[in-house]
Amino acid sequence: MGQEYNYDDSGTMFSLFLLSVSLLVLVPSTYMWLSSIISPKKSDAISQDCSCEACQKHKIKLNAKKLKKKAQIPYKEIALALGWIFVALLTYKVATAQYEEPAWDPWEILGVSEGVTDSQIRKAFRTLSLKYHPDKVDTKASDAEKEILSEKYIQIGKAYKVLTDEEARQRWEEFGHPDGKQSLTLGIALPTWLVNSSNSSLVLLVYALIFGVGLPVVVARWWYSSKNLTKDGILHPTMGRFYQELKDNITTRGLLDLLTIAEEFKEVKVDLKSPEVVKLTNAVEEKLNKTSGEHFGRTNKYGNIPWSNKVLLLIYAHLLRVPIEIPELLQEQEFVLSKCIHLTGGMAQIASARFWLGVTQQIIELNQFLVQGVYINQPANAQLPHVTPEILEHFKKGKRSIKTLSDFVEMNDSDRDLLLQKLEPKQREEALVVAKQYPVLQIKSYKFYVPNDPAITPSSLVTLRVKLGLRHVTEKPVKEDPKQDENENEDEEEKLEWWNPKPKANVLAHAPYFPETKTPVWWVLLGDKRSNRLIHLGNVKDLETEKMVKLQFQAPPKPGTVELQLFIKSDSYIGIDQMENVKFEVRPPDVLPPVPDEDDISEPEEDSIAGQMNAMRNPQKPKGAAGNEADLEDTDSEDED
Repeated sequence: MGQEYNYDDSGTMFSLFLLSVSLLVLVPSTYMWLSSIISPKKSDAISQDCSCEACQKHKIKLNAKKLKKKAQIPYKEIALALGWIFVALLTYKVATAQYEEPAWDPWEILGVSEGVTDSQIRKAFRTLSLKYHPDKVDTKASDAEKEILSEKYIQIGKAYKVLTDEEARQRWEEFGHPDGKQSLTLGIALPTWLVNSSNSSLVLLVYALIFGVGLPVVVARWWYSSKNLTKDGILHPTMGRFYQELKDNITTRGLLDLLTIAEEFKEVKVDLKSPEVVKLTNAVEEKLNKTSGEHFGRTNKYGNIPWSNKVLLLIYAHLLRVPIEIPELLQEQEFVLSKCIHLTGGMAQIASARFWLGVTQQIIELNQFLVQGVYINQPANAQLPHVTPEILEHFKKGKRSIKTLSDFVEMNDSDRDLLLQKLEPKQREEALVVAKQYPVLQIKSYKFYVPNDPAITPSSLVTLRVKLGLRHVTEKPVKEDPKQDENENEDEEEKLEWWNPKPKANVLAHAPYFPETKTPVWWVLLGDKRSNRLIHLGNVKDLETEKMVKLQFQAPPKPGTVELQLFIKSDSYIGIDQMENVKFEVRPPDVLPPVPDEDDISEPEEDSIAGQMNAMRNPQKPKGAAGNEADLEDTDSEDED
């Protein structure tokens, strides 16, 4: 028998095909959308709920951005909703469709019941033949009607033959059809109208738009983004410039200049001669001179790049807290600052890949100044509200030595009021409240070890386990000197259960001058200051009170005492970084216990598969084989005699 191909005239199979394709797209898209809702975002992070004037203004700006974002049309949610409505309609159509064709029944075709006599069958046949005979068809009927009536007449004849002819009846009972076994029918899940010649132009046009225009555009956009961006979302030309210009002797100001050459800042409008930009330049020049005695008009190494000077001006205005009233300039500054935090991560990658300890530290410290809106190398107390450079001069005058925020908080109220006498009482109280919110970092313990080994040997893989602590300035410090942690039991990392997949929300940093919310990151660096070499670098993003961090590195190739420095640095706060001199002993390899020989390994049981395979590889002699072997040797010797 041959094969027949039928198109889906009812549209049922085509609906099933569309349902399958729609679910393949909708299910992962919905899962990703739900994951983005469940997973913690910056907006889910816990705010410190600061009541200072700067924080209140910052909250107003952030809320305005949220409202503006909510006012946008949620295209993704609308598309998902329409997609699921479409799936529901298709599901209903597929569920209510009839898939099985009715069996061929000669009794039903002739309109008689089973068991009637032959005369009744002949009578029914004659009646229907006269009615549906081609010669009796109305001449005004359409071709389609004539074809239907002709097919009906043929089926009537076959039904009569089956009920009166024994051989035809036998074929019907065996194959379900009077003509015997039928050809294989294959259905194509496409409606007839889709392959109809009258619709070919429209179908070809749709195919051309989808596969000739839409698909190439999507692939080209994906290829462009993947080709021009690193895995961290930084443009390749930017990383190339950073790679060429980043040196081991670069200064923090040099890093600041280097940030301005990023290709991401091409969008910044170059209008240095406009009245607004000139006014901002003069304000930055005046504030910079008061803060550090420098001049903003210094030569920019990368001034030949069109956008570099404008970007540098916007960054300096932020670091010096020079207010910008022009909305366009303010929007550009927010864009630049949000990119700078991202770009410093790319710089840190290059510096750590070259094992530069000093440069890596400077990059993290630059991040601190950008987040807090404090000019380079200013003291930690410059983070406080209302504390101007003029007031900072009094922090180190006379017998005062107010270097840290802890020193400021621990002062007597009278001394603090005298120090801040130029401020109003409300401003003094605000500065104190903010100072109490800043954290204090502590290295509680550390341990160098090699897992499953009693000692560290040359070139072994060493693990450094560091226990970090975090508290507020107002909390009493626990007098605990960083020392070797002799506890062999390693703390297990917190595991998320399937019923509670959402991790804890992080606490936001106090950064009212940064245009976005900032979750602090705590960097752990192990290095050697004498050789300016970075050994290993890691970070923690969820430090609340205590956290265990692990770093792994290779031990030196020779035995001896290794002295290094352990640095804990924040990317969001100034003046809370910690450094500890650490050391460990590299022992000779012979201190390790000997590796057991293969003979000491227990043999597998004889009944097991491993035991049988071992017996096949190493056949053993049966019991008594030694005596028989000796007898054979004696026999051989007698024969030789």
